[in-house]
Formats: sequence, C-alpha cells, structure tokens
Amino acid sequence: MKWLLDFFGGGIAAEIRGAFQDRLNAQNDAARIAADERLAFLQARLASQQMGGRWITLIQIGFALPFVLYNAKLIIWDKMLGMGITDPLSPPLYDLQTTIIGFFFVTSTVRAVIRR
Repeated sequence: MKWLLDFFGGGIAAEIRGAFQDRLNAQNDAARIAADERLAFLQARLASQQMGGRWITLIQIGFALPFVLYNAKLIIWDKMLGMGITDPLSPPLYDLQTTIIGFFFVTSTVRAVIRR
C-alpha cells in the first residue's frame, strides 16, 4: 500500500516526516532554520498537489481505468499480436472516452501554461 501512496502522493509525506525529525534533531539555530525552511517548502508543495498540481483522485482513476484497459487490449492484443477482435465502443461510450481523455490532456496543458 505504501508504494501506491508514494506513487500518487509523490512520497511527500515521508519527506515531511523527515523534515520534522530533522527539526527535532537540530543541534543549533542554523540547522533548525534550515529544517523549518525545508518543512515550509514541503508543506507548500503538498498543498499545491492537493489543489490539483499532480493529485489524481480515485474518482478520476475509476472513470479512466476502463478506457485505459479497453484501449490497451485493443492495441496490444488485437492490433499488435493479432490475437483477438474487440467490439467497438457504442457512440455514447466513445463520446465519454473522448471527454475523459480530453479532460486529462487539456487540464495538464492548461496547468503547465498557467505555471509558466
């Protein structure tokens, strides 16, 4: 389960714990200030991720996963290996797939443009 949390959270929780530990173990003011700065940076990074920077919700995964699996099966099994025939998606499902894929790519592009 830890690897899953690290994958989606970027392992930032462990980094924050480490920064807290460094702050507690600081022997002088300079080390304590450095630890406080690192902790503030990590907390800001976590807040930005949770507001949409890199955070992927389980709902987003739930909507996208069936289409990812469908397309993987279609491309790898049917096209590359030539070992199957997959029924095409119905028009409403195709529209839903297009909307979901568009959402992921458009939002990541818009975020990149806004950051610059």
